[in-house]
This record gives sequence, structure tokens and C-alpha cells, in this order.
Amino acid sequence: MSVSLSNNLIFRKKITQSVCDSVLMQYHIVDPNKPLIITFEAMSSGISTDKFEQWNDTIATFGFIEKLGYNVISFIHKENTYYRSEEFVNFIKELAESLDIFSTKIGYGISLGGFASALFANGLKLDTCLLLMPQSTFSNKIAPWEPKSRSSSKHEEWNNGFYNDATTCCCPVTIIYDPLYPVDVSHVKRFSCDITHVYLYGVGHRIPRALNHMGILSTVIRCFLLTGKVPNDYYKLIRRRRYLKYYLKHLMKNPTGKLSLKRRWVFMQLYLKLSISKTFLAT
Repeated sequence: MSVSLSNNLIFRKKITQSVCDSVLMQYHIVDPNKPLIITFEAMSSGISTDKFEQWNDTIATFGFIEKLGYNVISFIHKENTYYRSEEFVNFIKELAESLDIFSTKIGYGISLGGFASALFANGLKLDTCLLLMPQSTFSNKIAPWEPKSRSSSKHEEWNNGFYNDATTCCCPVTIIYDPLYPVDVSHVKRFSCDITHVYLYGVGHRIPRALNHMGILSTVIRCFLLTGKVPNDYYKLIRRRRYLKYYLKHLMKNPTGKLSLKRRWVFMQLYLKLSISKTFLAT
């Protein structure tokens, strides 16, 4: 049986609907006594303009969270948009009024999705967020060092002050990022809320890809949703990154200038061994 909520949300039924001309929402409310997980998809998941109106697939993150048994609301965007149209902002404000029935609300997002999660954290009254390598803004005036700021300015106005800066986020966040990748470090430094820093060295702007290649992405997400923290053995689990080809290639370039010749030789030997045996976890 379906039960209507304010703002037309419906209980116990998977719903997909367009909420504005650039964002689709997919949700499933199973039990108001359980936490609500609100997710925003990454830039790479954007739906092409010609397919947007007919799109009827399952949002990847939605599918994962739904299988875990949580209440979930997921958003996915049209390509070359950034979750910040006036119409979408107004929708979020209206949606927030329907969500007070949930005692726990958690945000989740990757890259652009992390930006959106933090951007709307206050309005949605999120208790916490798990953000993977989030951008803090795409404004070329605020963050000229962000590679995507130049292209983003061609699609939207980023310097008018309208919902262009995710560092307004006030709730506690856990951010997983590569502390050796300057761009992502610069974004993290801009946040002033309570941050739990979780490091994944040497993979650059590939955090979810690397976690997935090591077979621990779902483990990290599940643990955070259950406990508010990454697994206790997280840093032990990520040692498997030494079997990632792109990780070893990056380290052999000595990006920090701090690796000794002996240490670089160790990485080179491992790289050659895995190349010959063709046993990289991923290339």
C-alpha cells in the first residue's frame, strides 16, 4: 500500500520523477524509523540531453543504497548542469519540509555529487555527509586552480554568488581524498565545517575507482552508513593499492620529490613483476 507524504512523496514504492528541466529524482521510502540517505550522482553520470526526457534507468547509487534497506533519495543531472538551477534550489527547499519525519539524514556524493551534497546539507538538515573527492566550487574566480572551472563557466554563471560555494556546509563531513593531489587538497582546505579526513594516497582524482578496484568501496559506504565512520581497518585495506597500475606509475614519477632512489626502485620492481605476470588489480 502506498502512503502519501507532503510534497507528494510516497511510501513503499520506487518512484522516478523529473523535478526540474535538468535533474531527475529517484526515491524509495521504506520505513521512516530508518535513516534517510540522500545522494547526488557524479559528473560522469550525467544524462545526455537527447536521452534525458526518456531516461528510465536505475540511478547507480540509488540501486546500491536501496539494496541495503535504507530510505533513499537520489538525484541525477543532465550533462553540463550542476544541481544549482533556481528551479532545483526551490525544489530542495520544498522537499526539506517533508523530511522532518526522519531522525537521521545522511548525504553522500562523489566529486560533483559531493559538491551538491555539501551545498544542500544545511537546507536538507543533514546530520553528516560522506564525500569522496568533492569540489567545493566550480567558480573560476573562487577556484581558478580547478581544471573544470573553465568549462563549467561556459555552461552556467558561477560568479554571481547563487549557490556556487559548497563551503557553506555546516554539518560534520567525512572526506576521502588523495592528500598528494593538490587540486583536491585545495578544495578540502576551503571547508570550515567539522571534517574527518580520510586519506587514499597516490591515486589522484580516482578515489571511488580505486576503492572499487580494491574491492572495498561498498564496504566503506556500508560501514559509514551504519557507524558514521570508515572501517577501523581502512588503512590496512587500502594497502592493496600497490597492485593498481595507475598508482604505481604515479609513485614512480616521485610527485612529492621525497621518495628515495631505493624506494622508487622497490616500486619499479613491483611494477615490472605485475606487468610480466599480468596480475594488476586494474590498469
